Amino acid sequence: MGLDIDARGFNLYISRNTGTGLNMAIRAHVENIATGKPAPPDWGYVYNFQEPAQLGAISLPCGMMRVLVNDMNDLVDSCRRDIPGLFESDEYIHRV
Repeated sequence: MGLDIDARGFNLYISRNTGTGLNMAIRAHVENIATGKPAPPDWGYVYNFQEPAQLGAISLPCGMMRVLVNDMNDLVDSCRRDIPGLFESDEYIHRV
C-alpha cells in the first residue's frame, strides 16, 4: 500500500524479524517498482553567502551532486596550489 502512494512527503518504513528472508524479497519488489519510475533528483546543502548561519539547499539532476562535489574539491585543490605562487611571482612583487 505504501509503495502505491505517489505524492511528495511520504516515507516508507518496513519492520521485520531478522532471518525471515523478507529483506531480499522486499528489496527485489521495491527495485522492480523503481525501475519504472524516473530517478529522483539529488539534494545537497551549500554555503549560504547571504545568510551564513543557514545552509542553502539545492537540487540537481540525479548523479550531478557527486559531479559538483568533485568539481568543487578540484577547484579548492587548485586554488590552494596556485594562489600562493601568485603572491610570490615577480609580476606581483613588481606591482606591489
